[in-house]
Amino acid sequence: MKTVGDNLPKIVKLDMALIQDAIAIEKEDAKSSGTIGYMARVLTQCIPRLLLAWLTTEAVIRKERKIILGDSLNQFMRQLDLVPTGGRWGTITRLKDQMNRLFGCAIGIKVETEHSLHMYHPQIAEEIHLWWDPKQPAQTGIWDSHVVLNHDFFEEIINRPIPIDMRAIAALKRSPMALDIYMWLTYRMSYLSRRTEISWEQLQFQFGAGYGFDEQGRKNFQRAFTKHLRSVLVVYRGARVGQERGRLVLHPSPTHIPGIRQPGVHGG
Repeated sequence: MKTVGDNLPKIVKLDMALIQDAIAIEKEDAKSSGTIGYMARVLTQCIPRLLLAWLTTEAVIRKERKIILGDSLNQFMRQLDLVPTGGRWGTITRLKDQMNRLFGCAIGIKVETEHSLHMYHPQIAEEIHLWWDPKQPAQTGIWDSHVVLNHDFFEEIINRPIPIDMRAIAALKRSPMALDIYMWLTYRMSYLSRRTEISWEQLQFQFGAGYGFDEQGRKNFQRAFTKHLRSVLVVYRGARVGQERGRLVLHPSPTHIPGIRQPGVHGG
């Protein structure tokens, strides 16, 4: 079987920072280092990002729908491990845009068993109050900026969160696709009990519809996915992933947070 990790030495040469982060992760587990985070199970299959991981972790730890974002924009961005920069393409502008999109959207949740089907579409946020001035990110507001999570979304988060290592999130944060793959792989390995083949077409529908579904688009997606998967496997070395007959193959593997599994869960 051809293994995706066969070319890991190339990653080491290209990105020493990533391999150094991976070594640090291997030396100390997430629980001992205090870096366990959480992602909502439903969001491991769509567009998880730094903001979603932070919100979910706060909700799981504090068990409260109201999430305090911080006294200032600078403080909040530090919690996301982001350096505040201004301008049209700066991190402040991009974060504001992402927050507007995220808190204004609804997500589809589908729970299906052999004998039942349940679907609903909760919004992520019920309320959002931001008192920050993007032009003065260090300024402390009179009131705390905060988000009140939707009740159904909050219940989904705290009932079945997927543990993740926040150090892995920080190491992979430069690549949205790598973050998505890490979240997805962490989720799949939390319940995987048998060898599973996944077609590249299925993967592209989930991770890369923007590449186009013509022959060149499929090739470009497969090349990009494989590249970012290799980066993920640098930090999540226990994941057993390979390729056979033009399909991605997942084998039951240790979860990235030792001892955490999701029995009886099925998903994408």
